[in-house]
Amino acid sequence: MTVSLTPDPSPARGRGEIRESLARLSH
Repeated sequence: MTVSLTPDPSPARGRGEIRESLARLSH
C-alpha cells in the first residue's frame, strides 16, 4: 500500500487512479 504516492483520504480512489495509470502505460 503506497499512500505516500497519493495523500488522499480515500484509498479506493487512489487505487483506481494508480490502476488506470498502469493500464494506460501497459496498453
